[in-house]
Amino acid sequence: MAQNYYQIFGIDKDATQEEVKQAYRKLAHKCHPDKQGGSDQKMKEVNFIYAILSDSYKRKSYNETLGAKEYFDNFDWDYQPQKSWVNIYCDELEIVDSTGAKTKVKTGQDIYYPVEIDKSVITWKYKSKEFFNVYVKKIFDPQKKDSFASVLEYDLKKEPFCLVHFGEQDLIIYKEDFQSFWLSEESYKKIDLRKGRITAFFVIVFLVFGIYYLFATHKLTSEQRKEINNSEISTGLGISQEYKDFLKEEYGATDGEINYIATDKYATCSKETTKTTESVEVRNAPDIYALVNSELPKDTEVQILLYFEDHDAYKIKSDKIMGWVPARFLDKPICDTSQ
Repeated sequence: MAQNYYQIFGIDKDATQEEVKQAYRKLAHKCHPDKQGGSDQKMKEVNFIYAILSDSYKRKSYNETLGAKEYFDNFDWDYQPQKSWVNIYCDELEIVDSTGAKTKVKTGQDIYYPVEIDKSVITWKYKSKEFFNVYVKKIFDPQKKDSFASVLEYDLKKEPFCLVHFGEQDLIIYKEDFQSFWLSEESYKKIDLRKGRITAFFVIVFLVFGIYYLFATHKLTSEQRKEINNSEISTGLGISQEYKDFLKEEYGATDGEINYIATDKYATCSKETTKTTESVEVRNAPDIYALVNSELPKDTEVQILLYFEDHDAYKIKSDKIMGWVPARFLDKPICDTSQ
């Protein structure tokens, strides 16, 4: 059964703004995707209606459309010559949308309505703009507008623009409302593309700033630079390929770790086992700025592979997880190098 927005919200046409808000909260709670029977689409419909009824100007504009006979079109007018009805539709129409852009709207396309949603992250509250879209079923031909009132059986105050599918019913969007509030599919795609470029820009800025911050605040010491440029390190101090392969196979050692093993920075351990004393992040290098590979819960049994005395950190292995953890997270770790 077709319903207007007030009927969907379960309130009277003369309801106060407080009553509108209460009805919205009740429906939003019921239609939320996390609730049984709720969904993203239902939530979008509720937000769309609230965006109109909570705004006095938009609500007045909507009220002017009430009273029209609920209109459902399940007939092909061109093939109903015995009917007295008039074909008042066209396939496409050039029109100006709410962005001021002149565009063509065609049957089968979507049109979009911007909706501001109240959101929050912990204690920070903010508004997020989303777009509610509906499917265009029919477009009213302005050259036949003299027949609109008789076909719709209503003394129209506004000029119908298109018939769309909304929820479980059809809805007439009027020309004046479309030009004030709605976006064409073409305009929406431009906004969506612009939003994507802005997001990409901020991601790039964030990454550049992050890299700059790391280099600016964690500069290499002269000793570290000397070690990096030391040709002996880059060649592994003459370590045989056989031993390199052994370290990679038995200790999961990277080329960088092999270099540090060669210079006695890292000690190879006899794979003693111990347990984690609490939940700990496993990183790909023995410092706090390394990338996190995984996380191990408390009391996880691990094998000790390598030890880095300068940072008091151990490279450990647990099933398929391998990486570095600080010594303080391990239960009496031992690195026996007499292997």
